[in-house]
Amino acid sequence: MLENSILLVGLGTNKFKLNEIVETTDLDYIKNNFGADSCFFKASVLAEKFGQNHDLYILNLDTWEDIKYQEEILLDLNFDYIVPLDLYIDDSYYDRYYQKKLTYSQLILLLLHKTVTTMVLTGPHAKDYENLDAFLGSEAERLNNVEYRFDNLRKNGMIYVANILANYTYANVILATMLANTDYGEYPSSSILESPVFDIDYSDVSNRMVYFKSNYLTETTVENLVNFDKNYITRLVPVYKIIKYFYFHRADLDKFIGLAYTEYKKLKIQEELFKFLDSLVGWIIYKYELISITVVSNEYGSVDILLKYNIWPKFTTEKYTIETSL
Repeated sequence: MLENSILLVGLGTNKFKLNEIVETTDLDYIKNNFGADSCFFKASVLAEKFGQNHDLYILNLDTWEDIKYQEEILLDLNFDYIVPLDLYIDDSYYDRYYQKKLTYSQLILLLLHKTVTTMVLTGPHAKDYENLDAFLGSEAERLNNVEYRFDNLRKNGMIYVANILANYTYANVILATMLANTDYGEYPSSSILESPVFDIDYSDVSNRMVYFKSNYLTETTVENLVNFDKNYITRLVPVYKIIKYFYFHRADLDKFIGLAYTEYKKLKIQEELFKFLDSLVGWIIYKYELISITVVSNEYGSVDILLKYNIWPKFTTEKYTIETSL
């Protein structure tokens, strides 16, 4: 799993490293090989401006359908964030395998269904609209037309952000970079965000659309930071980010694998789990409680040890149940 990683995906201006995932934060390398006019160079400039503590990857596609050949490596690498460039949430094609029209965003979520990767999308830039009503109307129509398509997919893995920051082409690149560079226990912010083209209030937007707002006291901030999930807890992106932490980091329990199960072993497992969770209290969780440590026979004739516990993540008063095994 690649914690704090960002994968930029787009249709390049040339065939350099076509259908290969390239790791680089070298702007000269990106400019010279992918092109100064490429979406990758423009996005990489933004990513460097808004953060230094992430790993950047690029996937240059010939067509958006070609991303389906990346399923295995997307599962293996398990990026933190994937950012499609110049792809709108309602862009679609006819899929021969499923024999129906799909959006490319659907296809990407299908490929990510066994990962914890978060896809960050945006739409046309607000500067291209005559006024706020025209922009919001277009965005609402776009979201309403496609939201049902994601009902059976991992909806907590998709964020949609309004493309309203003046002088910045990709709001999704900026948001993904801010998230990847923000401590798990903090809310993403930046002192260099441009003012938005339009002044949006919460009552103006879909309950699925993240937006930026200019404030007199706090400058420009990220508002309505949610994903598409129906579950209130995991719909809150800062909370879901904390939950993702438990995929990237776990208690040091590998030393107990293969040992005969005893009550003493159970006690030592509990001690290691509590040691891990204690280190998180006051930082990203308020408290925790152990539900159970149980033994289950598996198909190989040995046993699996199942851990189940509740956490109370920061940014919410609700609890979340985590289950893991060794």
